[in-house]
Amino acid sequence: MGRDLIVEIKKRKISRRIKNSDIARGLGVSPGTITQYFNEEQQIRIGFIHFVKLIEIVYDDSVEKRKKLLYEFCSTTKRPENLRLAMEYSHMIGETELLEMIINLDLNQKRPNDEWASVYSLLLNRSLGKLRGTTLLQATEELLNQRKLKTNEMRILIKVIKMYAYFEMNEHSSMFKLTQELSLEINSIKNTYLQESYRVRMLEAYALGYLFGNDLESARETAREIINTEYVEQFGLYVANAFHVLAQSYLFESYKEVEKYIQNGIDVLQNISSTRVKMMKKQMNSTYVFSKVHWSESVDEETLENKGELLHLMAKKGKRKEADSILSSLEEENGKLSAFQIYYKGLLYNDDQLLRKSLELFKTQGNKFYSKLPLIQLKKISDEQNQNLELIW
Repeated sequence: MGRDLIVEIKKRKISRRIKNSDIARGLGVSPGTITQYFNEEQQIRIGFIHFVKLIEIVYDDSVEKRKKLLYEFCSTTKRPENLRLAMEYSHMIGETELLEMIINLDLNQKRPNDEWASVYSLLLNRSLGKLRGTTLLQATEELLNQRKLKTNEMRILIKVIKMYAYFEMNEHSSMFKLTQELSLEINSIKNTYLQESYRVRMLEAYALGYLFGNDLESARETAREIINTEYVEQFGLYVANAFHVLAQSYLFESYKEVEKYIQNGIDVLQNISSTRVKMMKKQMNSTYVFSKVHWSESVDEETLENKGELLHLMAKKGKRKEADSILSSLEEENGKLSAFQIYYKGLLYNDDQLLRKSLELFKTQGNKFYSKLPLIQLKKISDEQNQNLELIW
């Protein structure tokens, strides 16, 4: 870390009357270590994670200043390990611009982290929406064909990326199988931050796998494992998503539980500022709106910008003209209707054939949980009461 940077932080610490002992408790080190951090004559090198915690304490009132200092630290550090941790950290908090800067530092200046930068480039392009599902899986295979990954962490991370690809491809069984292989491998990672970071991703995958597999008890238990730990401070985005999993798990049981957990997730995101927060809030709001429509709670049509949400509301209200217009628009844009959209159409027309088609699509995707939508409606409209529908799995 550059001397000018530590001098600036030291002045801020003094002006706010923050004691070395307070910082030491926050970093989990001795007060003497903090003294050495700020001693310009005997300064010892500070690691990336300690630097993050340091500026969170000294600049707890300024998100933008902390961002600026992180950029300066990453631009000036001479330790490859710091940049490795910074890549993971920036991805976990959703700071795509910082991650891109670090990747470019390692690739363009031929630093010793080019292997890590190559793998994190996949994650960066996924976050930017350039690689998703099939294209993401293809990109991982291309990287593995081009180079043999030498570090244990990157061999594990490439499997994590494949896990994301399977999820986006709706291949939930493949995703779930891969997460089971990762558990023991993650324990072999020596760095505590990386091990915990990879573990929280695995837990998130388990929670999602259980949810879509309709194992709601396991989904809730795993989501609460993410929430009820120190992950709240370290991995806020993942804690918020765990609340989202909990909310979804109650979609067909309790509107109040959905509302409660969505609000819990939004509350966690209030303390985080990154490019991914806006997207996550949008996803949570979609679940909330879906729940309101499903449970016939009051929804203001004027506030709905998403066509799928508006279609659901129109179908629920029986507004065929408006719903048909949206369906035509969606089919023209995407070439076909999704499982959800076919369900909405079946709901609109009370059409058991459409509902069965939706059910089959959810089945193909391995999504047992949301298959409840057409199942519930089929039971309502079928003369035979569809007694064997649950056996479709």
